[in-house]
Amino acid sequence: MADREFLGWERPLLGGLVDWFLARRDALPGMLVVVPTAESGRRLREALAEQAGALLSPRVTTPGWFLKARDAEAAPDWAERVAWAEVLEGVADWADFTAIFPGKPEADGGWAAALAAEMVRLRRALQDNGLPLAVAAAKLAISPEADRWQALAKLEGRVERTLDDWGFRSRSRILAEGLEMPAGIGEIVLAGVPEMPPLVERAWLAWPGKLTVLIGAPESEAAHFSPLGRPLADWNERALPWPNGKVQVLADPRQQAAEAVRMIGEIG
Repeated sequence: MADREFLGWERPLLGGLVDWFLARRDALPGMLVVVPTAESGRRLREALAEQAGALLSPRVTTPGWFLKARDAEAAPDWAERVAWAEVLEGVADWADFTAIFPGKPEADGGWAAALAAEMVRLRRALQDNGLPLAVAAAKLAISPEADRWQALAKLEGRVERTLDDWGFRSRSRILAEGLEMPAGIGEIVLAGVPEMPPLVERAWLAWPGKLTVLIGAPESEAAHFSPLGRPLADWNERALPWPNGKVQVLADPRQQAAEAVRMIGEIG
């Protein structure tokens, strides 16, 4: 179970995060801190160093890192593209694949290489959920596109066997096995992370270790956040009161500054 802590929104989140971490400086070396982007991680490390000087800082990463943690074991993209092209070019009977190929593809023209690249992109799009095409096909068994997904799953099975013969395992197959948290970590801290891949979210929730979620909002807004601090759908459905006056949409900070000076001048 994640332990949520609300840091308020009276000031920028970075200041609240720095204070929170410095109050626990002895525990920092055993923490894995997850931030939204690499840039936000850099700013957090700089702010900690500026305020604390010499400090054993925590390990800082992003949600996407968890999907890439085992990439060294996975077949490179070029190998998967070649496997797809070889499988497509090797189909002798297209009767099982009429749902995606109503007619037999041309014998030349480079169609297999182009389609192989599309298949690799399709599988990448499903990897955030840890879904191979075969699992997606099972989930969509009663959908109007069920036949197409079943045909794609059959092709995927041939591709996986081809990769096996070459001594590779696909990234889709590895991620379908689930994610493992890194060793030597005593606590995972999600520091203002508003979105995350579903596969990573499930792995965090299943992790038996200590999980702390830092949210840049007051505790009165707790009902609008998921257990891992992700804003829920109703966040964007609320009617927020606007202050008296009008809102002006400007192009960039320079124009905003010029307009602010003009309005202040008019007020006197």
